[in-house]
Amino acid sequence: MPLIHTDLQFDAAGFESHDIGIGDIFVEPVLVSWHTDLADYAVAAGVWTPNGTPDGPVGASKGFWTGMFTAGMTLFSDTDKTYSMSALARYETNSKKRQADVAPGDDFHIEWGVARNFNGTLDIGASGYCHWQVTEDRGSAAVNRDLKDRFFSAGPEINWLHQKSGLFFQLRYQFEFVARNRPEGRNLVFSIVKVLDWKDKFRLKDENGQLNLPRYR
Repeated sequence: MPLIHTDLQFDAAGFESHDIGIGDIFVEPVLVSWHTDLADYAVAAGVWTPNGTPDGPVGASKGFWTGMFTAGMTLFSDTDKTYSMSALARYETNSKKRQADVAPGDDFHIEWGVARNFNGTLDIGASGYCHWQVTEDRGSAAVNRDLKDRFFSAGPEINWLHQKSGLFFQLRYQFEFVARNRPEGRNLVFSIVKVLDWKDKFRLKDENGQLNLPRYR
């Protein structure tokens, strides 16, 4: 359940606004992954569901449905997975907004990460994303249809698995840069994932008892 705090400032216009609320929820009914000694692979399909009514530019909900299709891989330096390098390619197609006759254009983005693993449970490294709008906005309320947004982001990331409880913690802080046709910002993300029956059902340990978690970013 995503809890989002947004703080938006336009110094030149003297505008400032902030909001906190439950963000849109992602449902992923299709996920296929496979693994080798030095690589993990995955393909998936899911949908972002709008949560409530968007509250202007700082609302936690975007106010429209999004279908998302994903393909990604993680490469490891050795069988102990000391160093990893990962990338996820995603394509998103958006519905019309609930309160306006406009549908944002389709998006393509790549999420990436590099990390050093310690003791099989702690990853420290960097991550980021590249985003391109690839089709025009649609609908009678769409303006400046020929303007497509683009931005990039990078920053530090830490992932830690608590083996006894099966809780997975992630903390990352990313800076956006080279933005076009949209504001630049900074993102602080803290997430907790509980893997149910992780010791047996999903076989996340190898024959030596080491954790074998896929490190998709």
